[in-house]
Amino acid sequence: MYGFNFGYDSRPMATGPADTGVNVSNSRTVFFQQMAFNAEAVSNKWSANGYWLIPVGQFGWGNNSVPALNSNYGGDSLMTVGLDVGYNLTPSARASVGYYYQDGYRNAADASGAQFKADYIIANGLTVGGKLSYDPVFNTSASANLKYRFGVNGYGAPGKGKKQPVLMPVVQALSSTPVNRNVRVYDDYPCDYGYGDQITDSVTQCN
Repeated sequence: MYGFNFGYDSRPMATGPADTGVNVSNSRTVFFQQMAFNAEAVSNKWSANGYWLIPVGQFGWGNNSVPALNSNYGGDSLMTVGLDVGYNLTPSARASVGYYYQDGYRNAADASGAQFKADYIIANGLTVGGKLSYDPVFNTSASANLKYRFGVNGYGAPGKGKKQPVLMPVVQALSSTPVNRNVRVYDDYPCDYGYGDQITDSVTQCN
């Protein structure tokens, strides 16, 4: 199966009274937006998924501005391009490795990274999975998830009724949602900015 999709994503971002041990004030909510493009090829054994996340709007990629999140930090929205290659160990278990490159306006977040994903279908519609990623900016991060989709392909709740046949990976891909759609933001640049100011080319006070 070959596929292409695109979409729009948004992320309101707000900070609390403290960030990484640094006291901050004048926090405000900033609205980040992006357009996402994705192309994939899936067989019953292998899969490849390429994606391109482009910040748009007021703080979009190429707009040369970074909004102040609070009195000390700005939020740099990241353009990200990447590729994941996956292998289906069984019809119920799959794993993938990926490479991505991220680019921000201030260059402090420009870096390459790698990620590993794995998931396993426990029962009809119920999937458990995990993700491990690393890049020099965000360092190592890990997450786990438990997901249940109601009525996928007519399936009922796990464990009820007769056992359903195992769906092949290509069929599963037809009903899956797009991946790699997080709106990615890097908070950096300790500065003494007031509420509502923007970090732009004319500002040179960042440490």
